[in-house]
Amino acid sequence: MVFHWHGDAFDLQEGAVRTVSSAACVNQAFQYDRHVVGIQFHLESTPESLGRLIAHCGQELMPAPFIQSADQMTRMQAEDCKMINSWMSEILTRLTGFEANVGD
Repeated sequence: MVFHWHGDAFDLQEGAVRTVSSAACVNQAFQYDRHVVGIQFHLESTPESLGRLIAHCGQELMPAPFIQSADQMTRMQAEDCKMINSWMSEILTRLTGFEANVGD
């Protein structure tokens, strides 16, 4: 599970290649050239960062399909966050050629 904080969406720029599409968002992720990736979800989340988002911006959460509630976010386990953080690290490592440690 990854996090969707809002219902915003975007169109792809000419030359961009859609890499992920879902029922939640047609352009869930894309790549442009070799060093640009855009994602419409959050892989950098940790239990602590989710708690801060809820505490400081929770009023922005509107019930909608594919958007997690504060309760669902609170139930996210540290191990789940480590998994999505590892995906983000892998993306960054492939883009830059440098080892990335997201969430550490």
